[in-house]
Amino acid sequence: MELLISKEDVFNKLNIDLEAYLGVKGQPNNTTIVSEWLNERQEEIADYIAQYAYFGREQAEAYFTCGRFTESLKRAIICQVKYVRDTGGLEIGGIMLGQGGATSKLSVDERLENVVSPKSVRILENAGLLYTGRYM
Repeated sequence: MELLISKEDVFNKLNIDLEAYLGVKGQPNNTTIVSEWLNERQEEIADYIAQYAYFGREQAEAYFTCGRFTESLKRAIICQVKYVRDTGGLEIGGIMLGQGGATSKLSVDERLENVVSPKSVRILENAGLLYTGRYM
């Protein structure tokens, strides 16, 4: 899947220098590292869409290539970049949570809910990319 946003897009929208944020400024492989990091953010959005899509990941990837949803997807990815930066990139997938002496493991859905920016979710819902059983 082709990246929909670049480090320049992130800098222009959020004023975040990804090379500096990731600690790779001036390194010979900085472009690769930044691209991989952006790809991870885009994959988080694609995975989230796939859990709602009737045809799963295949349908989610089609959304990224059809052109109709490009602007909404770009906005969602930009929000995801900001969310990961603001939360310290803390992925809570699989962390055991203790509450009142009881320990429970998060379900896959709960982990995805916590990895994706709430603002990105709203953008995706409003674009019609997350089927929730409601008519628009």
